Amino acid sequence: MVLPRFLMQWCRLVVLVDLTIILIIAPPILADASAAPPLSTEPWTCDDMTPGLCDDLTVEQGWIPTLHGIQVAYWSYTKASSSDPSMQPVIMVSGGPGVSHTYELPRRALACMHPGRRIFFFDQGGAGDSVLPNNATLVTDPDFAVLLDIHYYAQELDLLIQAWGLEHYHIVAHSWGTQVALQYALDYPRNHLLSLTLSSPIFSSQQHIDDMWDPEQGTLGRLPEYFQQRLRTLFGEGHLSNTNDTEVQSLINNVFMKFYYRNGKYPDCVVDSVSSFNGLLAAALWGPWKFMPPTGTLQQWSVLDRLVPELAPSGVPIFLFSGGNDVVSPARVQAIHASLPQSERRLYPQAGHNTDLDAPNATNYDIADFILRVEQAAAAKQEFRPVKVMTRAIEDETTTANPTAASTNNSNCEESKKGWRIFGEILAVLAAFGIGFWVGGRRSLQG
Repeated sequence: MVLPRFLMQWCRLVVLVDLTIILIIAPPILADASAAPPLSTEPWTCDDMTPGLCDDLTVEQGWIPTLHGIQVAYWSYTKASSSDPSMQPVIMVSGGPGVSHTYELPRRALACMHPGRRIFFFDQGGAGDSVLPNNATLVTDPDFAVLLDIHYYAQELDLLIQAWGLEHYHIVAHSWGTQVALQYALDYPRNHLLSLTLSSPIFSSQQHIDDMWDPEQGTLGRLPEYFQQRLRTLFGEGHLSNTNDTEVQSLINNVFMKFYYRNGKYPDCVVDSVSSFNGLLAAALWGPWKFMPPTGTLQQWSVLDRLVPELAPSGVPIFLFSGGNDVVSPARVQAIHASLPQSERRLYPQAGHNTDLDAPNATNYDIADFILRVEQAAAAKQEFRPVKVMTRAIEDETTTANPTAASTNNSNCEESKKGWRIFGEILAVLAAFGIGFWVGGRRSLQG
């Protein structure tokens, strides 16, 4: 059988077109489709890292005078158009000392989870927007030496609560903020405090450091021996404050990324918080680094002897939690939990010291749940019954942060793969069809 000439020409054309697509056009398209997307240079944001954060929060900002003319800046967040008198306010007491509250902004999600609840943030005196009047410093004006006494911060918190007109409230504190919150709860024993949440709590300055460097249960104490030696040597020689030194930078970054904030890249709220850091105040209160022995006025601070005789009988429900890679000793927190019958305890295994950033979804959920159960027990005039749950798994924050977006991205990826598979199948059929006709035609002519 001899194929007509026009059909032979058509077969040759099909083969040429197929070969052109296979050899010239398809490779760059397929290479581009399979290439990894470029790395994002956009800064991380705490909003993106906070699952459940709503976009209809209203914020109120103001300043409240405390001691010696210090104006303390505050912010309160509520879900717009929501009002529920049963939802009592939450006061956030941030860590530091000397840093602004902004690194704690993932806790705004508590206002979204409980519409009608107000969440208060504030910058402690001398930190963030709560600057000293007339550009005064601790060095130039002795009046502000009051900032070197932890009792000032407990009194500051009391003055804020009075100015806000709060009758009942919850306190959620982190790190250094737990020291302030504990001092407040012990020095201002009232029935108005509904609950006390302590994230990575510190009960004694010196014991905190001893626990941290413990060779068996401490976090820094289990680092390689030479790493520990260099930290101690540089600290003892006074060189650890020289952050321009490359060795110091490497050591400090390792410590912070292992035990404080473990996500690997600082988001905007952390950058903002650190940018206004009052290093002079922090050094005078604690020392140059929170993970080294305290040399400031907090060196002898401790409330260990007051917890059981004073805080336990108060009956105030207490929520204690920390990270599995925290500089705060899990064993110490567990021991305190065992001594306070009204307390609950959680451990977030993958998180470091900043659980609000390493595990925002899990911790926000557990705080909201704890606070709600406290209020329900109070409304029913019943004794609060702590839930005995020790470990809390951390969800994959990258996928739970925006489930809709993650689902859309996965769907788009699968659709793209499916499209390229279909394209390849059609291409293969056309190529086989064209080559078959061409070969068959040539054999016919030769025959």
